[in-house]
Amino acid sequence: MAFQTIGFIGLGLIGGSIAKKMKSNQPDIKIYATAHHKETIQEAYREGLIENNDLLPLSAFSDCDYIFLCAPVQRNLAYLRQLKDIIRTVISQTSEAQKRKFMKK
Repeated sequence: MAFQTIGFIGLGLIGGSIAKKMKSNQPDIKIYATAHHKETIQEAYREGLIENNDLLPLSAFSDCDYIFLCAPVQRNLAYLRQLKDIIRTVISQTSEAQKRKFMKK
């Protein structure tokens, strides 16, 4: 299966790195993204990485062949609940789970 349209929900260090590698390997691929900060999306658009120049609602990802969820784990769980009825695609969750350590005095 050839993926022509890719979605990124979260375009930080992890999502941005994957998107850049995909675009360099397949320059004709269409990448759409949304992020926590509008500036992140605008910068990625100016660089030619993504097709959209503004934040997108989750419903905009309904036609993507593949979606990467690259937000914190709890936020991705909320996104999955919202996406489950509007998409028919492959989803990959790529968040880094972080463990908080508390030092005892």
